[in-house]
Amino acid sequence: MPVETFHTLIARNKRNSFILIFGFMVFFVAMGLIIGVVWGGYTDDLGRYHANWGFGAMVAIIAGVVAFFLTLGSFFGGDSVLLGVSRAK
Repeated sequence: MPVETFHTLIARNKRNSFILIFGFMVFFVAMGLIIGVVWGGYTDDLGRYHANWGFGAMVAIIAGVVAFFLTLGSFFGGDSVLLGVSRAK
């Protein structure tokens, strides 16, 4: 078993943090696209559903911007929130 140094642990933590943040943003954008396509679609006179991909893309872009700012807020402000909740000085 190889010995893990502090630098390898830091590198692994940074990689895992990037994967988590990227996964959150992809999930948020995908949910925005799905909600936008379903919500923006319409049913014609014969009862067939037509998806509105343009509206879905617009909602996905908005969801991406929201996810970006949520990620920035949690990345830079998460430590102070955690310390405040635990009443640390």
